[in-house]
Amino acid sequence: MKRLCGLALLAGLILPTIAVADAQPASDLEKALKVKSEANTLEKATEHAAAAAAYEKAVSFGLSAEYGLNQAIGNYILAGDLAAALATMKVLADSGYAGYSHFEQGEFFAPLRDQPGFPTVLALLKENENQQTRDKVDTASVLNFADAQRFFDAFGQAGSAEPHKKADIYNTHYFAKASPAMVDYVSMKVDSVEAFTAHVEANRLYYASLRQSLQELQRLAPRVITAMNRLRDTAGAGDLPKVHFIVGRHTSAGTASSNGLLLGLDFVTLDKTHASGLPAWTAPFLSTPNDSLWVILHEYVHFLQNTSHRTVLGNALVEGGADFLANLVFGQKSVPMPYTTFGNANQQMVIERFLAEQDKTDFSDWTGNNGKSYDDEWVADLGYYVGEQIARGFYENSPDKQAAIKALLQLEDPAEIMWISGFPR
Repeated sequence: MKRLCGLALLAGLILPTIAVADAQPASDLEKALKVKSEANTLEKATEHAAAAAAYEKAVSFGLSAEYGLNQAIGNYILAGDLAAALATMKVLADSGYAGYSHFEQGEFFAPLRDQPGFPTVLALLKENENQQTRDKVDTASVLNFADAQRFFDAFGQAGSAEPHKKADIYNTHYFAKASPAMVDYVSMKVDSVEAFTAHVEANRLYYASLRQSLQELQRLAPRVITAMNRLRDTAGAGDLPKVHFIVGRHTSAGTASSNGLLLGLDFVTLDKTHASGLPAWTAPFLSTPNDSLWVILHEYVHFLQNTSHRTVLGNALVEGGADFLANLVFGQKSVPMPYTTFGNANQQMVIERFLAEQDKTDFSDWTGNNGKSYDDEWVADLGYYVGEQIARGFYENSPDKQAAIKALLQLEDPAEIMWISGFPR
């Protein structure tokens, strides 16, 4: 689940919704991830021009153009080089990328909108969307299990290989054969092939059990399509996006890119017996195949949303709104998340802090903070909890329910949504 502000840039921005063309460079994801790591280091050191160039270099090796070029644009803006940012935006448009709402609406990108060539590049992105909208998606091919199946091929071969050869096996048989959607996932969520290999091999019994999860998801495929169609109809949306099941290293249970919904199969299990070696924060996010349908719907909402708001309130409505709409269509998850349990038990304290921080652009204590350690007075992802309450109140107080759902997707005015919701109640 997913996280442009400060050094984070676009690392967690759930980018818009139309597929990128397959014009991705010949992929060497292993090398691309190493250059991405260099770019991250430069970014943290506020050497933004150098970071932007490194992200572009990583794209030349096969890093997701959507992720890498958006990161480069953000760094060029922070470096004050708006001409380079616009030129990179043009390269992104020429690649077939069709997301444009963050450029057109996002506050961070406002300086770009004053550049003479901006309207032309924006028009190219919009034409890409129009073209992709004309290319209808075959509902029967919505679910993509091919990347996960390639993982198990590599996993099987790595089992009997000498330790120093295992990373090469995963790179050759899994990463080098990645679909464009998996390239997006790896670019955002995987640090290196070596780190991936070490994690998988240290938890082989757990990963072996995921074969059964894959089989169960394939059996549940008709239910997945039914649930997605219900949300599509509820939201008045167009064709379904593709859903890609990808095996990661427990960094993301689900996210979205313009190639579709990206689900971490490594979080879907029928057997937690061998989960003790996983990072402790992952425990609440491990779901059964049936509950993973809820995760798919949550990510589908992100795929439909305007996610350009970069305040505590705006981000809470992105994540909590996705929770609310998934609950509306599918029902509550069978096991409540820690942020729900904590929020219900400490509601007044959470509300008071939220109201004091709602306009801040640093929401790192509210969402995407599972890697942080907190004492007993706080837990991760409480933005989901507050955002769900606001979204639910807004929906209940709106006489036109269909219009309310569209408003929760468009998120044109988060403050007005909160006012109508009656929050806090």
